[in-house]
Amino acid sequence: MKHIIASTMSDFHAAQLKSEQEQRFLWFSGKLEKTSTECYIKEDDQWIVFADMVYKIMFNKKLFALPKRQAGFSFNKTTREFKLWFGTSLPTLELKEFFLYYKKEWVIKHKINTFLTKGLMEKIVKDEITNPTDACKYIIKMNRLEKSTSVKFLLRWIEAGNNKYDLMRAKFCAKDLNHFLNPVDNKLGVNNIVDDCFKQAAILQEKIDFKWSLSRLNEVHSQWTKQIMAMEISFIGSVTLNYKNLPAFLPDVEVIQTQQRLFEEGFNMKHCIYTNYLKQWKRGDYIVLHFKTDDSITAGICLNDDGKAEIDQLCHKSNKALSALEVRQTRAIIQPHLKKLTASMKSIKKQKVN
Repeated sequence: MKHIIASTMSDFHAAQLKSEQEQRFLWFSGKLEKTSTECYIKEDDQWIVFADMVYKIMFNKKLFALPKRQAGFSFNKTTREFKLWFGTSLPTLELKEFFLYYKKEWVIKHKINTFLTKGLMEKIVKDEITNPTDACKYIIKMNRLEKSTSVKFLLRWIEAGNNKYDLMRAKFCAKDLNHFLNPVDNKLGVNNIVDDCFKQAAILQEKIDFKWSLSRLNEVHSQWTKQIMAMEISFIGSVTLNYKNLPAFLPDVEVIQTQQRLFEEGFNMKHCIYTNYLKQWKRGDYIVLHFKTDDSITAGICLNDDGKAEIDQLCHKSNKALSALEVRQTRAIIQPHLKKLTASMKSIKKQKVN
């Protein structure tokens, strides 16, 4: 017995019934698709097979189909052996019809299908796991979650449409996994700050208490950010650019001369001056100025095609644009010094060459 779930093979099968001349015409005229798909369940006395196939349609005196991709699994009723094909990833398969056909609707209803592994699928096919509660117990065991993890909380969390990636992050970073899983306890949910704190907690080997308020989380986030910044600075190379003939700016204008300061500028000002301009800065093709005003300004000075310094960009924190008045005032401070800045930048390039 073969139960077709979905197929685009009908045109191919119809074409196979035609004469060789008609088949040749369909193939070479481009009127027949060169790729077809078929998803099916096949069962006999010995086997249950689920296949999600992609075929390449070919012609050599007659039309034929070659398997291009074979995804699926098979279950031998006699030996009770379950096999996945060719490294198939179960969550990527359209298994809804399979579970409906074999009256295992609970897998879809409770969204257990999003957590399927070979081991879990094997036990479901063998009827060793027949309900969502036992499936959650298996998930807890196989993912080595805390023994105190609530099956009820985990099931509700899976039913809410959450994914295995967030569960694994919480496994390592949540102070109490049940507080993460229980919507009554979890005051934080999953948002950008929580996402960032997951990464920070992993770096610092810290734990997130999901009973914290958002304001408390923000405090912790700021504290962890400073710790990670200090850690990152300690890993950064100690590159210092020894500019010659730097112009005498006002005290509130800083010429950034070390890699650590360039990193701090990008981090504190929340823009890409470090990540996008580090190489140019090291080569002497870029100078970065910091204006210590009430609303701090970063200025980027580059060498143009004529080898002369010119203002490339001006921005506030988070790339906020300057007002027209601020642009005029900032340019008025920089413009008189562009000639000396050109010489300073070329002094770095000369040092690199030598």
